[in-house]
Amino acid sequence: MPLTFPGDKKSPKCQRCQQSGSRCIYPTQRKRTTLETKYQSLRRKLMDSNQTDAIEGLLDQIDPDLLRGALRRREKAMESIVSPDNPALDVPSGTEQIQTMTISDTLNPPGVLKNGPIPDPSHIQGQNTSQEHNRLDSISFGPFTDDYGIFGVFNATQLHGDACPGSEHSMSEDLNLAGRGSYTLSFAPSLVDELIDVFFLRVQPFIPLLHEPRFRQKFQVGGVSNDRYARLSIEDALTLTALMALSARFSSHEFFASTIPKDKGKTFARKATGLYAEALQSDEMSECSLGFLQGCILLAFYEQTCKITTQSWLLIGTCCRLAIDLGLDMMDKGISSHDAAMVLVDQYSVESWTQEEEKRRAWWLVWELDVFAATILRRPHAINKDQMYVLLPVSDALWFSDTPAESTFLQTDPLHTWQTLENCRNMDERAWFLVTTFLMAKSADLASSDSTSTLPYILRFESTLNCFALLLPSSFQLDVVRTPFNETNFAANNWALLTIFMLHTARVLIRNAQYTKSRSNPNSFVETPAPLPTRPYNDTDLVFRAMQSWPPEYIIYACPFVACTIIGPAFDNIRAALLFEPGNHGNYLSMLKLILKQIGIFWGIGETALSLVEIFEHEIKVNGSFCKQAFQGYAKDFSLLIVDPARNNA
Repeated sequence: MPLTFPGDKKSPKCQRCQQSGSRCIYPTQRKRTTLETKYQSLRRKLMDSNQTDAIEGLLDQIDPDLLRGALRRREKAMESIVSPDNPALDVPSGTEQIQTMTISDTLNPPGVLKNGPIPDPSHIQGQNTSQEHNRLDSISFGPFTDDYGIFGVFNATQLHGDACPGSEHSMSEDLNLAGRGSYTLSFAPSLVDELIDVFFLRVQPFIPLLHEPRFRQKFQVGGVSNDRYARLSIEDALTLTALMALSARFSSHEFFASTIPKDKGKTFARKATGLYAEALQSDEMSECSLGFLQGCILLAFYEQTCKITTQSWLLIGTCCRLAIDLGLDMMDKGISSHDAAMVLVDQYSVESWTQEEEKRRAWWLVWELDVFAATILRRPHAINKDQMYVLLPVSDALWFSDTPAESTFLQTDPLHTWQTLENCRNMDERAWFLVTTFLMAKSADLASSDSTSTLPYILRFESTLNCFALLLPSSFQLDVVRTPFNETNFAANNWALLTIFMLHTARVLIRNAQYTKSRSNPNSFVETPAPLPTRPYNDTDLVFRAMQSWPPEYIIYACPFVACTIIGPAFDNIRAALLFEPGNHGNYLSMLKLILKQIGIFWGIGETALSLVEIFEHEIKVNGSFCKQAFQGYAKDFSLLIVDPARNNA
């Protein structure tokens, strides 16, 4: 027992040290801070930082009880290493090393550290070991903390001790990022299975990116193994989480019981964003892979259909550069446009054709993202649309069945673009939509204030729009689209309707280009077009008839970008609805608003589009006109819809 004397204010000595004349050495002990105190202290520091918005929601969901249990498991694991019975682990005086612990460390099972299994004490003699092993000195929150638990995606090195080999990559090139480790989805495999099913049923029809049979085989979707979504490469984890973010809105799974449809994917989108950021920041990101690009494409579609922001603009730019880095823009340059079908059959095996078609799908989706973003924002394109050597995609049915089929190149000469699919066997509705999108993008270029095109050229280009409309297959006629419209053909019919809307947008832009060009060159030998329409055009009437042909239950399964084409450049379709109905009965306008409302339930861009229409309607009713200032906060992100150079409100 230590001996001490009252009032001498000296530390007591134990009996052994008293007898030997040695000095008792007492280890320095710090006052232990409780987990709750550390948690609240960290919370205050984070709230004072510049990352309040990003972190506040994450901290609200941290369960202190879960952390406390993880900490106890950590302490028990460390007790087997640092103990009085292990002299080999004694720490030399003055070499105290405080261990930094992350939440991911505390989640390791007993006996496992972040960088590997706990080493045998006999092999670490002389190494410095922290005496403060049981203190939570610092907590770092990973990018995957969310509403449904601490982590939605764990790095396999944190779960299993060392990096596991990445999953097999059946259709991508060599995945250069797989060396960073592997990742495991923490969601129930049955939930992931359901969201994959929903994706191919409801999202793949307008984002035709993935080969369904091979994708299901690769991940063993619906299999019996509970580890089918474990030990994933970062590309696969990114693709899956972005896929789930898009499809979750259509799921009725109990996991989303209290969440509105358009918000169901937020949890998965946060995970995908974290994986995307991690991949870009990695030193091993020396080359891109098709798998990583696919994940970025899905995430970009999620961001752009949720809300048009600077972040989504930058992400689309990344997709463009990754696609060009992979050489997708030139992938079919060696194929003759006249002998595409023959070359495909002779040059490629079925397996090779299927893989090449996968790359074409990725390219055209990236191009579509770039066209939409650049047009709606009235900014330059990231992709030179005049220099593309990629065959147009064929139907999903042919691709999924590994059946090589004829296709053709998009003719980028604006005066001959309309002839792209003339005499071509590729009658897939999406291929025709892509040609229409190119015509719309060229119309936007001609309507730009920077355009140097002459008025005669603009009029010649307008005639090509009429030629293209006459060339459209019979499946694009409204009588055919209207009946039947069901589960077997809703995707094809939606593309047909979107083609009608897109072609109308091109015509509106060309009319605006004619008007502005004629005003800037009043001495032109070409007769000046009428200043501004006083009645709706015939093609505008076609748009409203197309809306009437659209079954409400299938509106939400079309590409959400349609919300912008429904409004039209400078609110053209809203103006037309008011001109159609001078008596203020409002049937056309009400129908248009109800369509946007339906889209807005599932897609944020639809909700924003409806807000724009309501602001415009209010301005017209109250002031008789509108000005750009009325759309404060929207003018930059929806410039095409709001700014009207013909009416001088730019």
